[in-house]
Amino acid sequence: MASETIVLTNASVVLDDSTGTPQDISNQVSAVNITLGYNTETTGCMGTSSEISTTTLKTASFSFDVFAEFGADKISNILNGLYDVGNITTLVVKPENVAVSATNPSYTAEVALTSFPALSGSHGDVLKGSAEFALASGDVAISIV
Repeated sequence: MASETIVLTNASVVLDDSTGTPQDISNQVSAVNITLGYNTETTGCMGTSSEISTTTLKTASFSFDVFAEFGADKISNILNGLYDVGNITTLVVKPENVAVSATNPSYTAEVALTSFPALSGSHGDVLKGSAEFALASGDVAISIV
């Protein structure tokens, strides 16, 4: 185990709604995932016995698990609104809901909503699901003060 293990209990998740107004949805999110990476291409020539991978374009995907709540500032209505208007928005995530610092980076990106749980559940279930986003433009801005 690392010398300073982080336990995720108070993440900050702010998502702009369909009008561009930032909405703090932290209290409606039970899990958050940001995956940063690269596409790869295999390069290898005749006479070599190994594949060599070369990184090309950056990739980023974002998801968060949400509990379905309906109302003006609730996650279900925010996601429905993004779906209706074409789904590009700003997402800002921090591990802790405090100021950005060397130990609390901020991840900011223009994202496109790719899927969300409009309604999913069975009799007696708590309505929940995973909202998925892809990088829509630029890079992910990682802020560490």
